Amino acid sequence: MEYRGYGKFLTERIRRERYGTAIYADDVAVVLALKFAIPMEHAKKVVNVNLKRLADRGVIERLKAGIYYKAKETAFGKTKPNIDAVMTRFLTLNGEEIIGYETGVSFQNSIGLITLMPKIKEIATNRHRIKLDPKCHIAVRKPRRKISKDNYKYLQFIDLIDEFPTAYIDAADPCMLLNNHINKQDLDKLKLISMAKKYYANKTLLRLLDLLFEAEDETA
Repeated sequence: MEYRGYGKFLTERIRRERYGTAIYADDVAVVLALKFAIPMEHAKKVVNVNLKRLADRGVIERLKAGIYYKAKETAFGKTKPNIDAVMTRFLTLNGEEIIGYETGVSFQNSIGLITLMPKIKEIATNRHRIKLDPKCHIAVRKPRRKISKDNYKYLQFIDLIDEFPTAYIDAADPCMLLNNHINKQDLDKLKLISMAKKYYANKTLLRLLDLLFEAEDETA
């Protein structure tokens, strides 16, 4: 039997949201499932129905499937979330599940391999089939395998090694930066090797092995 409190609870929660902030249906479903101790699938259906009703009434605006926001009229028009921030969140997280990671030139910049600040952020994601808004400064990539919290840091690093020969690197000591990243992220070297062997070309595996052996030689 449908619990009458669902709609009231969701309306009240939306009322407390800040204007111009993205509201993700998957996140709201997690809260609803915990609040009423109901299965996630049921919570998602309830949330989708109720958020659509609120959008039809003009309480919230629909940004895209599963993403809404509260709009407020200003002298410059309605407030709206930053599309790049919203889509980065949507492409890398599904509720509490990790489904994507930053990769490519933008990731190289974030760890100091290059000083160039790219205009486009590259994201490998399980939602790689999505069609992005033309105003969005994001490029979507298909991952080598389905991304999860257990493998995303490893895939992210091996992507880096895979692109290394063709990447424009201006760091003074890129190998040191790469090995520092391995240590900071507490990456298991055997797992790195195993995943590179399973999902990437042999030349990528060999480059990874060279990097790891060079680090061992320097610390020996």
